[in-house]
Amino acid sequence: LAMGEPHRILLDGYNLIFDALGPTIAATDHNDPKSTRTAIDEGRLALIEQVKISIAVHPALEVRIFLDSPRGGVEQVNERLSLHYSGGTGANRADHDIAGYLAYLRKQNDSLPTTVISNDLAVQQNAQSHQAHCLRSDRFWALF
Repeated sequence: LAMGEPHRILLDGYNLIFDALGPTIAATDHNDPKSTRTAIDEGRLALIEQVKISIAVHPALEVRIFLDSPRGGVEQVNERLSLHYSGGTGANRADHDIAGYLAYLRKQNDSLPTTVISNDLAVQQNAQSHQAHCLRSDRFWALF
């Protein structure tokens, strides 16, 4: 990422959240789904806050966070940060949304440099096939 240059970042949201919360999730009472859910919700809010801080410091960044969720839709947090909820049920829904968004960008001949942050190999390979850069979530967290 060339700081100061316009750039788009697509985040595999829960991938980053679980990477950051690994020890916290491991320490929760897995017999109490509410405690795990609370830790994940807190992780989601912390990720959003960290991104808000980052885009305030780097005004050329546009960030989209993709999240698995039973309800679908887009929440515009501010002019440069949006949350994309997959909707539906099943595995890898946010991954499919990232792939669909990259295909949309290609169809639009969008030339804004894009980086996808995910630990999922399939997501990384798809991103590279769309000429997007890739970073693992631990590399993303190391930027801060």
